[in-house]
Amino acid sequence: MSRPRKSQHEPHLYEEGMITKKALAEALREIREYSNLRQIDLARHAGWNRSVISRLESDNGRLPDLHTLATHARTCGLDVGLVFASPDANRLRVHSALTLQATSNNRPYEMLFGLEIARGAPDDCPEPGDDTA
Repeated sequence: MSRPRKSQHEPHLYEEGMITKKALAEALREIREYSNLRQIDLARHAGWNRSVISRLESDNGRLPDLHTLATHARTCGLDVGLVFASPDANRLRVHSALTLQATSNNRPYEMLFGLEIARGAPDDCPEPGDDTA
């Protein structure tokens, strides 16, 4: 008896280091709330039914595909990017970064290429636009 084929967009949720549906659902809820949108508002602006938002923000089910994540983020007024990085005990080094979808014509994620971020308390990091550091 053969195993059923998995969808192209369904990563193995049990693999170590993979994002869980619960973590992604929480992040999607947070960005919607950050954007001051109710589920029904986000659905209307994205051209979806409210049930789509409810499923995305549910801890259960499949991980959404990249197009769905990009639509959700764009509707919330946020950019979407992909970052390839290597962490070690003291820092995170960005090897490549791509802007998948931006709210403007710039390519904000490409600016992250080569960035090294030291591990430390979040209070050690300057606020965006803070030129006093």
